[in-house]
Amino acid sequence: MWIFLPEGFFSIVAVYSDGGHGDLQPELLMIRARCRDHLVKFMEVHYVTAEIIESPHADYHYRIIVERRLVREVISRSVEMITYRNFKEEVSMRGATRSYLDALYAISAVTKRLQSWCSGDLEDDSGIC
Repeated sequence: MWIFLPEGFFSIVAVYSDGGHGDLQPELLMIRARCRDHLVKFMEVHYVTAEIIESPHADYHYRIIVERRLVREVISRSVEMITYRNFKEEVSMRGATRSYLDALYAISAVTKRLQSWCSGDLEDDSGIC
């Protein structure tokens, strides 16, 4: 699952024993980030204590492993904290880095194009919709 929060962008995935080759660890989830600062802010805002694992050769260089229930609580709390009308403006007001804001605007543009394809405004033969 990808999730964009004011704190940053995260990929949340299952945890398997033996580095991904063993059994599913159903009580755990891995929160991965491309920017270390995003994980640090995430942990500060949501009172999460975990070791940041750095994997410079992995797709996502930074990760933490936490209990699944904690992720459920964080997502629920994040929903309760929504008081803004525009996500990108809120992220900007909270002092996000220029690189995160640029990424959000680029993602917004791509998903706007997806909307146009799905509504039939653009020809799409890729099967995306």
